[in-house]
Amino acid sequence: MKIKKILSESKYDYDIIQHDQPILTREDGAEYLGIDISQTAPTLILKTDRGFFGLIISGSREQVDFNQLAAQLNCKKVKLASAKEVKKVTGFSVGSVALP
Repeated sequence: MKIKKILSESKYDYDIIQHDQPILTREDGAEYLGIDISQTAPTLILKTDRGFFGLIISGSREQVDFNQLAAQLNCKKVKLASAKEVKKVTGFSVGSVALP
C-alpha cells in the first residue's frame, strides 16, 4: 500500500484504521469511528473523460462542485463512478475504498 510507505518515511505519527463493514457516508464513518464528521475523509472515485481519479475530501464539506473539479482537472465532465466502476478500477466495493 503506497500510503503506508509514504507515512513510514514521514516524520508524522499515524495509525492505519481498518473497518469490517462498508462505510457509505461521512455519518457512517463518524459513528463507526466515534469521531466528529469533520474528522472523516471520504475517498470518492470520479469518472472523467480523462479516466478515473480518486478524491479524498474532508467530511466537513457539504458538497462537491463537479464543474469546478472538471475545470481543475481539465476535463469536460466529472461525475461519481458507479459501484461497478469503483470495483473494477480499485478492487474495492463502494464504502471500502482504501486511501491511495
